[in-house]
Amino acid sequence: MNVRGLELEAKVALSNRINFTAGYSYLDAEIEEDVDPTLVGNRPYLVPKHMASAWFDYTLPGNGARGDLTLGVGGRLVGSSYADNANTDPVPSRVLFDAAVKYQIRDNVALSANVTNLLDKEYISQIDGFSNTAYYGDRRTVLATLKYTW
Repeated sequence: MNVRGLELEAKVALSNRINFTAGYSYLDAEIEEDVDPTLVGNRPYLVPKHMASAWFDYTLPGNGARGDLTLGVGGRLVGSSYADNANTDPVPSRVLFDAAVKYQIRDNVALSANVTNLLDKEYISQIDGFSNTAYYGDRRTVLATLKYTW
């Protein structure tokens, strides 16, 4: 197998309160050798050609009376791929949105909540080409965290 690619990431502070992060990956993957010569030149299974993400966050400063509150929202693209090395069963691309909120209670204490798959999109994350079974990706997930550092 031969994989060549490009990965880019940019982080920009649009202001002292607004940040933007974006990333992009391009993978040119190809099967170069295999015991089955019909697979040579195909794309390896479950390897998308394109992946991308973007994230904005906005911080409301607490100004000493209370802690900073940060709100974030972003999206992720996973391009289409194949469920098998024969490239006969396509796995569709998907775009998912996420959100987060973080409250910095003190310098060493923070409370946060993260939501992945914010819109609760039902999507196929992979297909088992041998059993012809589709596996769905995670539905909306909420994770709350209380972080204390010392």
